[in-house]
Amino acid sequence: MFTSRQIGKQNPLMTRARRAQTNRPSSPRFSSVVRFFIASVLVGLVAACGDGIIPPKAAGDENNVNGGVPTLASPPTITGAAAQANGTVVVSGTSANNANIKITWPDNSTTLLVASGIGSWSANSSNTYAAGTVVKANTYNNSSSSALVSATITAYTPTPTDTPPIITGAAAQANGTVVVSGTSANNANIKITW
Repeated sequence: MFTSRQIGKQNPLMTRARRAQTNRPSSPRFSSVVRFFIASVLVGLVAACGDGIIPPKAAGDENNVNGGVPTLASPPTITGAAAQANGTVVVSGTSANNANIKITWPDNSTTLLVASGIGSWSANSSNTYAAGTVVKANTYNNSSSSALVSATITAYTPTPTDTPPIITGAAAQANGTVVVSGTSANNANIKITW
């Protein structure tokens, strides 16, 4: 049977045990878990940057308006490639609005131009090319170039206004030269073959 005095008296052994438990340092296992978690987060961020999940700012995207992802150029469409009366070629087509267009002619010479605000474009070659040869086109920007599209040059077809001339005279002169004369459409280009 315990008296009130005995009940209120603390056991010295139990008091020391509680004091030792209170002063115990933090668990080394807990500290290791925290360090492992932080290291895992850092490794994940580095891997994300390396794999392109967090992409760097793309070339030609100085304002980073596209979030660092390069804008891929879309290929144009060639709607016509026709030889003209003088042998040059007019190629035309459509593309994205204000796109940069590169025309590659049959001799591999090139012409650069910019599409209109509604995406239409055309170019006239400086050289002459035969019907049946191929002209190519693609678009490009600071990040990429599109795939090439191609079209076969069609032969020149005279329009109804290109009526043939009429030779009204071909007379030798005293000095042996010849004078040929005739009529044609107004302001028509005439080719004389001797």
